[in-house]
Amino acid sequence: MKSLVQVLCHVTVVLLVAGCKSYTEKMEVLKKEISLDCQIAKYNAYDTKRVNRLLALQERGRLCQLKGDWSGSANEYRKAIDCLFTMRETKPDISVSDTLKSAIASTYGNDLAKDYAPSAFDQMMLHTLDAFNCFALGEWDGFGVHARNLETWRNEATVFIKRDAKTLQKTGASSNNSTANDLFKANAVNHSTDNIYSLYLIGLYHEIIGDTSNAIKAYRDIERIRFGTATVKETLKSLDTAMKPGKGEVIVFLEEGFIPPKREVKSYVGGILTSAMPAYISFDCMPFEDGGPLIISENKHQIAGTRLLCDLAPLAAKSLEECMRGIIARQIARSSIKIMTKVGLTAATISSVVASSGGDNKGAVILAGAAALGVLAMSIYAEASERADLRSWLLLPRQVQIARFTMDVGKHQLQLSTAGIRENVVAEVKNGEKTIIYCIALPNAMRTFSACLDKIK
Repeated sequence: MKSLVQVLCHVTVVLLVAGCKSYTEKMEVLKKEISLDCQIAKYNAYDTKRVNRLLALQERGRLCQLKGDWSGSANEYRKAIDCLFTMRETKPDISVSDTLKSAIASTYGNDLAKDYAPSAFDQMMLHTLDAFNCFALGEWDGFGVHARNLETWRNEATVFIKRDAKTLQKTGASSNNSTANDLFKANAVNHSTDNIYSLYLIGLYHEIIGDTSNAIKAYRDIERIRFGTATVKETLKSLDTAMKPGKGEVIVFLEEGFIPPKREVKSYVGGILTSAMPAYISFDCMPFEDGGPLIISENKHQIAGTRLLCDLAPLAAKSLEECMRGIIARQIARSSIKIMTKVGLTAATISSVVASSGGDNKGAVILAGAAALGVLAMSIYAEASERADLRSWLLLPRQVQIARFTMDVGKHQLQLSTAGIRENVVAEVKNGEKTIIYCIALPNAMRTFSACLDKIK
């Protein structure tokens, strides 16, 4: 009895949350604040709830990066990674009662009752972004750990995704079939693990440690995903050419924009809200209007400009598509329960009215009234409880640009500019070594650091 009460309380909380401002709406407010003032104190949305703890850690880690706080970002990301590994290792040992309550609440309420489950795309981006924190903090071993984890995790996740994709095709339950034709279709990539940004970092790691064959393999994978990538062609060409004495290579990464949010698409049957599905709308995922390339100059002389490496929106959309089997299964279960309950209550109303029409049967009249109220309550419940799970990592960058060029050995005072934003950075170039310059472009500021990678061997 106590467990039943706890489950009912869990469902009630879901209904109360349904009437509150959604996670996406809160994050949109935060993005506007970032646009107006980059010195945001902290991110507190959902940071105390177990179901969203991992997501909150990811968002806080990214917010620290947007402020240029690389140490604070690393601290949050590593908590998130610990949480992630705990989820992977102890998933079978999670309390049965907690799992049951979550399952019942998500079946009768909505998917917001479930723990936030990071996608393969989120997990790759978590390791990728923290790898840049390692550059900023001089944690060279940490960068190597992230690069190797990325490579291992990508290979493992791709196997599972391919297996689920086959099942999805057999059942016909794909996001392209279950939603309207004007919704964004993630046909630009085969799998959400086809993350060019992460792959480039893997290739760079193998370059630095002198593992040329695996570096070429990673860059060839990028060419397979996005044929004709000029930067990758130049990278492959540079691997076959020895660097001139007295020269070093500079690699500039530029992150811009924010990943688009999921939207809610609703369906009604017989006046009942039967489904609320998450989707990426084509308007949100149109080609990103960036501020142009990042121009790198020294003493007012332009040295290079960045070019597009990848757009992350198709990966986010593909990631959602890969999760549709579970989303659709839970949606069918919820819709069936709600429709069958309303049909049953309606039938009870009709039978009670028929029974009472033959005579003065007060009991039947009362039953008919109660059933009618039940139908009304079910309609209200269906409308109030059916909410799509729109949770996702919304502070991720929308696109990544890159530039590679050689410079003379020494310290260089470089000027970076894009969309009217200017920033200076000192780049130390060493003979035959690589120097990273990492930039995050915000509406009114730019966060940067540079690091020579001579200690990664």
